[in-house]
Amino acid sequence: MEKPSPAPRSKISDFAIASFVIGIIPLVQLLYLFETRAMYVFESGIIKMKILMGLSMFIQFSPGIMAIIFGILGLKKIEKEKSNGKTWAILGILFGVLELSFFLGLLILSFTMPPITLDNGR
Repeated sequence: MEKPSPAPRSKISDFAIASFVIGIIPLVQLLYLFETRAMYVFESGIIKMKILMGLSMFIQFSPGIMAIIFGILGLKKIEKEKSNGKTWAILGILFGVLELSFFLGLLILSFTMPPITLDNGR
């Protein structure tokens, strides 16, 4: 008696997986950055806070855009080839939008923060 051959599995879109991974890595980096540095930054003053905001803005901008672009390309490829991975692509787009909104929030916050004084307000 022969074993029945397994049903062919459809491939998950490469763009969908790339969108998800590119979207989630900066979020994990930011969580680590704020978890390990937040108390130190808030205790040491506004100069370190601006440095941290600048670093997190750099981390957020380009991966957020790439996650959105790859997610859209993944959705188009999924519809064209009838492959799997729609959830991955949608999550990648959502993570990208979340990163860009965080970036815009930090950008607005950086412009509204008071100027740096090196003489401790004297």
